[in-house]
Amino acid sequence: MEKDKLMPQISLVKLIMQLWSRKWTIVLVAFLSGVLGFVLALDIPKRYRTVVTLAPESTESDMGATASSLSSMLGMTMGAPGGDAIYPELYPDIINTTPFSVEMLNIPVSTIDESYSGDLYHYLKSHQKSPWWSKLKAKFKAIFASKDMGASDVLDPYCLTRRQMILIDSYHKKVTCEVDVKTSVITLTSVMQDKQVACIVADSLCVKLQEYVTAYKTNKAKNDLATIKKLYDEARDDYMYAQQQYASFLDKNANLVRESAKAEAVRLENEQNMTFGVYQEMSSQLAAARAKLQEQTPAFTVLEPARLAEWHFAPKKSVIAIIFAFLGGMGACLWLLYKMNGVEIMNWFKSEEEQ
Repeated sequence: MEKDKLMPQISLVKLIMQLWSRKWTIVLVAFLSGVLGFVLALDIPKRYRTVVTLAPESTESDMGATASSLSSMLGMTMGAPGGDAIYPELYPDIINTTPFSVEMLNIPVSTIDESYSGDLYHYLKSHQKSPWWSKLKAKFKAIFASKDMGASDVLDPYCLTRRQMILIDSYHKKVTCEVDVKTSVITLTSVMQDKQVACIVADSLCVKLQEYVTAYKTNKAKNDLATIKKLYDEARDDYMYAQQQYASFLDKNANLVRESAKAEAVRLENEQNMTFGVYQEMSSQLAAARAKLQEQTPAFTVLEPARLAEWHFAPKKSVIAIIFAFLGGMGACLWLLYKMNGVEIMNWFKSEEEQ
C-alpha cells in the first residue's frame, strides 16, 4: 500500500501536450511513411478475383431437409445428405486433393494480353510477377536450398518433386471453395495475376467439380447399366439364333409328316419363345437401368457464372498507405518519448502526495 502511494503516476494530459507540441514532426513522419507504403504497394503485382456460385440438386427428403436445417442452425452436422459419401461439405477437401489439383494444373490458360498461352502449371511456375523483396527472399532461400528438389515438368500425382509440391501448395492458396451449410450454395473463388486466367480457372474448377461429383454418384449406375447391356446383347443374340434355327427348320420341312419332325419343330418354337422372353425381360431392365442412371445424375444450377473482373482485387494501395502512415506516426511518438531528457519526463509525473 505504501509502495503504491510512493510510486509516481504519469499525467496523461501532460503527455498529450508534450506530443502535441511536436505534432508537425509526427505528421511529417506519418506522411512520409504513408508515401513509402504507397510506393511499396506500387511494386506489388495486381491480383484479380473471379467468383462462381452454384447450387447442387437437393436429394434430401422433406423430413431430412428439415432436420439438416435445424442441425445447421445449432452448429451441428447430421452426416451425409441422402446417404451419399460425398456431399457439399466435402467439396473444399475434394478440390485440395492432389489428383484433382494436378488435373486442374493441366488445364489450358491464356493471358488477356496474349503474352502466354499454355497450361496453368507453367503459368504459375514461370509467369508470375513478384515484388523486389520477394525476389531477394527467393534468392536467399535458393542459396541454402537442397539440390534434390527436382526439376521435372511432368506432373504425376503419385510422384511429385518437392518444387512441384511447393507450387501445388501455392495453387491451393489461389483457389477456394466455400459451402453454405444452410443453403448448400457453393462458392468457388479464383485469384490470379491475370483477369482472364482467373476467369478460366474459376470456370474450369466449376466444370471439373461437377464432373467429379457426377462420376462418383453415377459410378454404380453406370456399372449396372454396362452389365445389363451386356446381358441384353447376349439375350438378343440368343433370340436371333433361335429364331433363325426355327425358321430354317420350317423351310426344310414344309410338309411335316413325321412325328419326330413335329417334335423338333415344337422344341425349336419353345426355345424361340423362351429366348424371346429373356430378350424382352432384358430389354425392360435395360430401359430401367438407363432411367436410373438419368435419375442418379446430379443437376447443378450455376447461380453466378465466371466473368472477367472489372477491377483488381489486391493490393489496396490506400489501405497500405494508411497502415504505414499510422505505424510511422506511432513510431515517431515513441521515438520522441525516447529522446526526451529526464527533466521533461519527471515533469509528467506526480506523486499522490502532490495531489
